[in-house]
Amino acid sequence: MITLLQSPTPFSSAHSRLDYVVSSDKTAEPNFKYIFEVYIANQKIGTFKQYPEPGTGLAVFNAARVVRAYLNPYYFDGAAMALSSVPNEGTHQITYQIKYGEEYGTPPTAYLNVLTGETQASYNYYPDLLHVADNAQLSAYAGGAMTNRPSRMSVLRNEVGYFPVFNPTGTSLGYTIKTFSTAGTQLATHSYTIPYRFAQMGYTPRCLNAAFGNQFIGESVAHYTIQIGAKTFRFDVEPLYKYNPNTLVFLNRLGGYETVHLRTKSTRSLNIERKHYGSSTRHTWRNGSTGGSSVFQPGSAVVYLPNQRTHYIRQKERLHLTSDFLSDHEFKWLRELACSPVVYLHIDNGNTAYYIPLAIEATSFEFKTLAVHGVNHLDIQAEVLLDFNSQLS
Repeated sequence: MITLLQSPTPFSSAHSRLDYVVSSDKTAEPNFKYIFEVYIANQKIGTFKQYPEPGTGLAVFNAARVVRAYLNPYYFDGAAMALSSVPNEGTHQITYQIKYGEEYGTPPTAYLNVLTGETQASYNYYPDLLHVADNAQLSAYAGGAMTNRPSRMSVLRNEVGYFPVFNPTGTSLGYTIKTFSTAGTQLATHSYTIPYRFAQMGYTPRCLNAAFGNQFIGESVAHYTIQIGAKTFRFDVEPLYKYNPNTLVFLNRLGGYETVHLRTKSTRSLNIERKHYGSSTRHTWRNGSTGGSSVFQPGSAVVYLPNQRTHYIRQKERLHLTSDFLSDHEFKWLRELACSPVVYLHIDNGNTAYYIPLAIEATSFEFKTLAVHGVNHLDIQAEVLLDFNSQLS
């Protein structure tokens, strides 16, 4: 008989350990091994065998190495609205089941499904470095915004911006938007509900106006608040900046997509890679009105053909982006951008929004504070993960 002694806690991370500890009363049998069968969507995705630990006879099976391979983070759809549903299974979470068996005897015989474990869900977040032993940190964000962003930030009227929401019960989760004038007078209150388990909430005037009407965040609104769960966010509506702002969308530590706006000077550059091959013909030219003669004709233009042909030119674009001056909280939050595996640059031509994939080039991140380092901003070097080939010669 197999006994399950330990299993992961609810809201466990697929990027930490998902340990299952089992015992058996058959460990004295010859050639004994534990069998772990992992199922996702009722399909067996792997069978794993382990010898018992010497002395204890127990086995510790870490399911994370298998489960996290079935999480796909590329689900962002760029919908510029106040609220949109996000797929659950395979993106934010993966639901799986483990069936336990034994193998023993001479020759060994497998006895499968001796014990069937409960179906469990693991989530696409990673624990904070200083609390890596706490494998249920996502529970602190249940019923609210799934973000570590500061509670007060500035917005421009034409920007798009999102943060994720986690509503594990799937029942209606209420949120309230209040608008205020320059004098601080409350102008209006709007209450809505979120019927999804995972949602993407647009928080900028552009997103809110697209969903609720052009005057929802009108010219008279100086700031507004969004209260969701136990947290209230304040957004101060700012005038246009000197430089064109850059909006990045990134997969945050908790497994949801959110935006950061970089509104100071930015630069672009190209890395160009060329390859050539040589030609055996030397000093050939094109001459005359037909362009096909290799005999010199006085009075006509002479165009020499190259001895080397360019057969490959690849262009890779790089960006240097700079943030505004940051608070200590903002600097700590943007560590998640520096470590994010999925980052997009938002480009809008007025009719269509484009989200261009980027790779952040930083290999280190220094936590800076106002007390120690003074006023700080964040410089980001990034490479566009799309490349183009020039014409062949």
